[in-house]
Amino acid sequence: MEYEKSMQADMKTLEGIESLEKHYREIGRIYHSFDANRYIIYTRLLSNFPMLAPHEVEKYYKLAMDLAASDYTSAETNKVSPTPQIYYNLAYKNYDKALGYIKSCIDHPYNIQDRRRLLKHEIECAEAVGDNATLLKAACEYNKLLEDNLSQRLDEKYRELQVLSDNSELINNYNQLHIEKQRAEARALRLTVLIAILAAVILLISVIVLFRLNRRNRSLVMTLDKSNRELLEKSENLEQSRQELVKARDMAQKANNMKTDFIKNMSYEVNAPLKAINEYSKLIVDCADASNRKYLERFTALVELNSELLNTIVNDVLHISEIDSNSVPIHNRSTDLRSMCTMVLDGVRQRLSPHVVLLFDAESPAISLFTDPQRLHQILLNLLTNAAKFTAKGSITLSYRIDADKGTVVFSVTDTGIGIKSDKKDAIFDRFVKLDKDTQGAGLGLTISRMLARIMGGDVQLDTSYTKGARFIVILPQK
Repeated sequence: MEYEKSMQADMKTLEGIESLEKHYREIGRIYHSFDANRYIIYTRLLSNFPMLAPHEVEKYYKLAMDLAASDYTSAETNKVSPTPQIYYNLAYKNYDKALGYIKSCIDHPYNIQDRRRLLKHEIECAEAVGDNATLLKAACEYNKLLEDNLSQRLDEKYRELQVLSDNSELINNYNQLHIEKQRAEARALRLTVLIAILAAVILLISVIVLFRLNRRNRSLVMTLDKSNRELLEKSENLEQSRQELVKARDMAQKANNMKTDFIKNMSYEVNAPLKAINEYSKLIVDCADASNRKYLERFTALVELNSELLNTIVNDVLHISEIDSNSVPIHNRSTDLRSMCTMVLDGVRQRLSPHVVLLFDAESPAISLFTDPQRLHQILLNLLTNAAKFTAKGSITLSYRIDADKGTVVFSVTDTGIGIKSDKKDAIFDRFVKLDKDTQGAGLGLTISRMLARIMGGDVQLDTSYTKGARFIVILPQK
């Protein structure tokens, strides 16, 4: 009967595991394994071998050993407690093999809970194979465990009798408490009546107060209703204003797009005449007599210089328009900084005054930076061009260094020109701001440089601590 109950309980547990696994698969939890639990259940089913048919013994033994071969936890459990092998050999009366498995694991701490059952099987096997020494040792230990169990049960019975004795005393105490409870209930009843009278008085007062509050609430509701109507009217006005603002925003956006398109078209339209002017100026010089050529070359140089200035202004306005419309493409790639700086310096030499030296700091490290070389070239060229405008003599120095703590590369353009006052450090980056009205340009170079640097994840700043001219700092991320 006990075997049947045990097997039914284990079969229900297996069904529960299969149902739980099915649920986990449906919700996507495919990594939870119940193989160790199945191993234990198959082992328990195998322990009922006296009630099992041979094919059932074979089935549960194979399932348990397959799990011991494939599941790490099951394998570790089988290593210290080979109970499937013990039950399998006991089922086929292979007492010699069963005894060997029992001896290999009976003293392991893991099997302390099953020691009595293992001792019973050890006695059975030792008696069957005639191992009297093992039989005597196992029998003595088994008897000792039975004695300990019997002593434990006697202690439990003694404690039960003691509890019964204490229970009798508790019953007497309960009766005494019951009498006291009845007296307390009588006192409580009198107190309840008094409280009920007080409650009735309080209830009457509450009704009067609530009546007055109700009248006041009706007045507040009317006021609230009026406020709600006013708020609804204001909400409708706000919605109308919002729609007007949206319409105005769309019109402004359309106007901005038209402005951008106009500036682009104008830049293309202006470039062609400028190129024609330059070409025809050179053609005039080439066609002139040798006696007049030197005279005409000076005017041709002025025409080219002013054409280049006009082209720069148009390009600056175009760049501002592109940045405003968020259409500036950034194409990052590995850029050799020494080569980049050399190209920028070569592009600005023709703009220098005769008494100005253009320098590159040789201590700048030979590194590559993952950035947009075209935009970096544009930023540095703007800063060097500004330095050339405002430096009549002395030097202009380009350098860069690595700030490892902040993960940035810091470029600096230093000149010995007229300098910039510290109170103008932010104003100079505004659009169309020119500290010297007599200088050429539209006042957009610094604005474009800072906007491009920020699009690239960096910034352009004025170093106010430098007082021998002007120093601009370009900060870009190293990665």
